[in-house]
Amino acid sequence: MDVANLPSHEPEAPSSPGRSKPIPKPDREVTKGPNGRFVCAYENCTEDVREFGRKCEWSKHMDKHDRPYKCPAEGCEKLPGFTYSGGLLRHEREVHNKHGGPRKQLNCPHINCKRHTGKGFSRQENLNEHLRRVHTDAGLQDAEVTEDEEDTKTGGKRKRAAPTRGSGDDLREEMKRLKAENEELRRQSEAQTAQTNEMMRQIQQLQQAQLQSQLQHARMPQASML
Repeated sequence: MDVANLPSHEPEAPSSPGRSKPIPKPDREVTKGPNGRFVCAYENCTEDVREFGRKCEWSKHMDKHDRPYKCPAEGCEKLPGFTYSGGLLRHEREVHNKHGGPRKQLNCPHINCKRHTGKGFSRQENLNEHLRRVHTDAGLQDAEVTEDEEDTKTGGKRKRAAPTRGSGDDLREEMKRLKAENEELRRQSEAQTAQTNEMMRQIQQLQQAQLQSQLQHARMPQASML
């Protein structure tokens, strides 16, 4: 019997449950001007730049108008779409527990805050924004925290989608731009982390001072009785 012709019965490797499937890019008609550059076809577009030399830049601009990345889950029909695939992936991960579920949450260090336990923050910048808005005076009072505060600063820096295939020069330019942006994001993240650590240190000092004050007041009646 020819062993080489026997069918293979090796089981296929299961796909990783934490790996998300790539989201297809929107298929839209390309519009170009007389000069061969990519142009925005929206009449009510208010952007200063409406012509682009590269298709990836034009596609990113058009995504702002179309918001093509929509959540197919029941109950999300009325939600506006996302302008980039990463936003949809984060929504599915945090709201629908897909793609491995939410990341490790960060909680507010204030013990009297509703966000100290339970629902925290999935991103460091959201926690920093919460501390600045709600605990600017480093007080220990209860804070009224809205449920949608985690969406704060959604207009900030985002990880850009990978560029579409193009010429070698375009890819090199895109790599340079992404590298510079990553360096800037890393610098901002380090600064935010340092600021958060300093705020937490001050909070701990205030909490210790308050605890010592309470202990002193508790001992005063005992001393008077003696």
